[in-house]
Amino acid sequence: SAGSFQSFGTVSLSLSPSPSSAVYDLLDSPDCLPDLLQGSLKNKGRDEAFLLSSFRLQSRAPTSLYSVVNPKDSSKYLELSVQAKLSKVTLRYQKIDGRFATTSFNAPLADGRDHHMMLHASGLQAVPPRLNIYIDCRLVHTMNDLPAAFWGSPAGSQHGGAQDPAHSRTVEDKLTDLKLVVEDTVDNVATLQDCHMDQGQPLQLLGQNTGKKPNRLTELKSMFAEMKELLQQQIKETNFLRNTIAECLACGKQCPGTVILNPTCPPGTCFRQSMCIPAESGGFRCGPCPDGYTGDGMRCDDVDECQFSPCFLGVTCVNTAPGFRCGRCPLGYTGPELTGVGVSYAKSHKQACEDIDECLGPPENGGCTANSHCYNTMGSFRCGDCKTGFTGDQVKGCQNSRLCPDGQPSPCDANAECIVERDGSISCVCGVGWAGNGYKCGKDTD
Repeated sequence: SAGSFQSFGTVSLSLSPSPSSAVYDLLDSPDCLPDLLQGSLKNKGRDEAFLLSSFRLQSRAPTSLYSVVNPKDSSKYLELSVQAKLSKVTLRYQKIDGRFATTSFNAPLADGRDHHMMLHASGLQAVPPRLNIYIDCRLVHTMNDLPAAFWGSPAGSQHGGAQDPAHSRTVEDKLTDLKLVVEDTVDNVATLQDCHMDQGQPLQLLGQNTGKKPNRLTELKSMFAEMKELLQQQIKETNFLRNTIAECLACGKQCPGTVILNPTCPPGTCFRQSMCIPAESGGFRCGPCPDGYTGDGMRCDDVDECQFSPCFLGVTCVNTAPGFRCGRCPLGYTGPELTGVGVSYAKSHKQACEDIDECLGPPENGGCTANSHCYNTMGSFRCGDCKTGFTGDQVKGCQNSRLCPDGQPSPCDANAECIVERDGSISCVCGVGWAGNGYKCGKDTD
């Protein structure tokens, strides 16, 4: 069974992708979703898929936008939810091995406005897999993994369907559109959510259809044009030099500044032809392997620098030939990416990722309710109880619990008494054992 929907209505967008694409409206026809979960996308050679949603959120309570469920036991293959108070979006999904994983990112969405979200899954055929998440035409989150729903559901599972959890929303909250698109490019699919771009402009640089062309993009285009001209000039100069050397060799002359390799060293003998060194005996020998390789010079194999752990804990290390590359710092940390070549470089250079103190903002107080405690943790944070003098919680808010006799909030120190004078004015007097002006009291040392 594909499940059922309890939707608030469907919005049909005026734009459409290319004629060769396939667009499924999951609010009107949820039965088409099992085709996604049966591995049909991967088996038919498709490398990309898109889940498009449009919604409007007003409530500040935690809200589930939509989920893909197993009708047999109501377990969820994939669920997208919003924590409005923390301005956080969370994606919980089942991996291909059956385990569950969670990823989250910051995005203020509970403002009563219409928002559009696109999940772009790629790498179903050509690894590595990747999931890019766009909100209102901007790239907001990327992860090098794909939910099992895009690969085909885990072994032993029942094919599921999509659900619109309307019971978790107030009347002001609406999921207005939910579509599955295949057999098209991200640029074309983006037009379904009114994302327009100039030719050659990448999606992650798009604004929200302001009609203004970013100055930075213009500068980049100008810079690339200059680089292209310089490269073409260098190619011409290199070809001229190559032809000149060839003419000198043909007539038996040695051109100034050129080195003629030992003719007894045939091409392909050494790892690189430039490593062939004439020997005094008239033979030849191969020089040492370049950085990032190991061997005798005739054969050089790439060194896996990742075995020396140059990347920060939890960051993927990618071995290249030659060299290595460290990805971005984990969520909740900040720091530069790291690339390098050779064992000595990997040993002496380590990627540094520093914890982000979310409590310093923005948003203010880490997104916790005002007058409450925000506790920073490694890679994350948590919201605590209300501060001294305030009562409430993260849902209701923290209110001033100290009042003057007239019922108004007390401006006095916690260790002072609020006094209402005859003329209605308020004065503060420090309590017994305390000294000060009443607005600020300290221990009386006399």
